Amino acid sequence: MRTLILLITIGFIRINTFCQTYSELVDSAKFYIESENNLRAEYLLKKIIFTFPNDPNKYIMYNNLGTVQRRLGNYNEAFNSYDLGIKLNKKDMMLYQNRGTLKKYLKDYNGAIKDLNKAIKLDPNEEQNYIERAGAKRNIGDIEGARADFEKILTINPKSYKALGSLANLSKAEGKMDEALKMYNEVILMYPNEHSLYNNRADFYMQIEEFEKALTDINKSIELDSDYEIAYVTKGEILLKLNKIEEACEYFYKAIEKGFSKDRLKEYLEKCQ
Repeated sequence: MRTLILLITIGFIRINTFCQTYSELVDSAKFYIESENNLRAEYLLKKIIFTFPNDPNKYIMYNNLGTVQRRLGNYNEAFNSYDLGIKLNKKDMMLYQNRGTLKKYLKDYNGAIKDLNKAIKLDPNEEQNYIERAGAKRNIGDIEGARADFEKILTINPKSYKALGSLANLSKAEGKMDEALKMYNEVILMYPNEHSLYNNRADFYMQIEEFEKALTDINKSIELDSDYEIAYVTKGEILLKLNKIEEACEYFYKAIEKGFSKDRLKEYLEKCQ
């Protein structure tokens, strides 16, 4: 899941108490957002909204607040913040994108598609909106709709590794294994340092039970980005297939340490008890 955070750039600061206070609060909120001190960031963003009710950028503050609340797992509060931001500015693409991706995360796929449609209408050249919408479509069984979104990305950016890799994933899901492998190999040749592509090909090799190749690829993914939590999940899944349960559990717990949702690993963690 990708979370977008809008941060205000103060164009100029008048020498008076209002602007100095506002500027200082915004800078502090930005610092705590970037350092992922989410409780402190939430406090400051609420203070900005309360202290400056006529701020023309209040919708941006609500967008930031929603994203911080989302990080904290306070999803209802996050929805409320995004809703308030949209009421203030119905033409802000990122508010619809963030609310849509949160709906997708919580498996409200139709709601996600509705929000992402609005985001795409506001900015038809933003690749991430198509990627998120394609994911939601795939989850409701609309494979052709997902494919159309990935292909649309390639008209905007013909070398998008996300679109190319995702099309390979769709071929794999449809059982077109030779086609999928060819596509994975081609996109990895184009982007040999992109960690997510090795993770995807590792999952492919796991499905066709070529476990040695799967481990080689997933180790490469982790080597390229040791904070990529999905790769730890994939490695755990591969080790489970090899009946190395203790080692698998170590990687599931590492994934959680890196930020992967414990709830999404519930089935695997039951094997670790």
